[in-house]
Amino acid sequence: MSRQKGGFGGYRGRRTLTDILRLIAVVLTVLVILVLAGLFFGQKYIVQTDRGLQFQLPQALRPGKEEPDIGDISVVIQPSDSERREEPEQEPERALTAALQLPLSAVLDGTAVGSMEEAGANALILQMKGREGQLNWVSQQPLAVAAGVSGQDQSVNDALTAWNQGEVYTVARLCCFRDNTLPYQNNAVALRASYGNWRDELGLRWLDPAKAEGQAYVAGLCGELAALGFDEIALECWAYPSRGNLDVITDGPAGDRQAVTDLALALLEQIDAETEGYDVRISLVADGELLERTGLDLNSLDQWEGNIWTVGEGEYLAGLDKNADGGRIVRIVSALEGKEAGAQGVLPEPELG
Repeated sequence: MSRQKGGFGGYRGRRTLTDILRLIAVVLTVLVILVLAGLFFGQKYIVQTDRGLQFQLPQALRPGKEEPDIGDISVVIQPSDSERREEPEQEPERALTAALQLPLSAVLDGTAVGSMEEAGANALILQMKGREGQLNWVSQQPLAVAAGVSGQDQSVNDALTAWNQGEVYTVARLCCFRDNTLPYQNNAVALRASYGNWRDELGLRWLDPAKAEGQAYVAGLCGELAALGFDEIALECWAYPSRGNLDVITDGPAGDRQAVTDLALALLEQIDAETEGYDVRISLVADGELLERTGLDLNSLDQWEGNIWTVGEGEYLAGLDKNADGGRIVRIVSALEGKEAGAQGVLPEPELG
């Protein structure tokens, strides 16, 4: 019988070689069984890669962030950058078929649309500069500010900009050189006579169309109106005066037809430069007689895309109308006569010059 001493067990004898071989056999048998079981149950996790066979655990057993079950989510295909860009919204079609002049207050108080619908108009005319020279918007032109003819209420500019972003085709009516205020305030830009500022048959002063300052002023005003978003600017009194006592004018090309033509074309070129980049049409209020006197014939107007607002008839205007696709004549009428009559506008007291 064995005894224990000091907490240790007694001697049990040495292991034989046979015992060791039996132990190794048991271990190898267990290993073979484990390998075969792993191959049977884990073969779906053995994948062929470019580096040979590899064992990959299922996603749920991998360390790190869990991914949702693919069966529980919808497949979302993200568009490419080119596909992601939305098609630009098409601008509402703006066209002048029947235009009605209303006071600026109709835009400010919200009654313009109702008045246009009642009259059967699809376009609006606003007088932005009349024969007295006052401007119906806040201008940054130095001559206008110095002469006190600029508007003073910035909210008017804001209201015009907002209105012009709408669907209504809007025309700014601008009296160019007939201006009863600025020449009085600044003689340097005035059309002069022997007695001082020249006056026309209505007793009104004029800017001198031959002076660079006067042309630059008119062109600058057109640039500001274009920036406010007007679709069209109808120019009145844009040439040398043709009424009144022209003989007393002390200088200027009143009797030189070519010089008058050159001045008219120079003005249109300056306006074109000031309005570049804006989608605005520059038009002329004139009759056949005025166009012929200023030398603006079919050849000189060939590259010009504006309208002719006119109260007259005749072969000269008919030629202009026939020369352009879709017509370029807007008939000035006292009341709208229906769309079948072509483009027309109610333009009270047209200023021909």
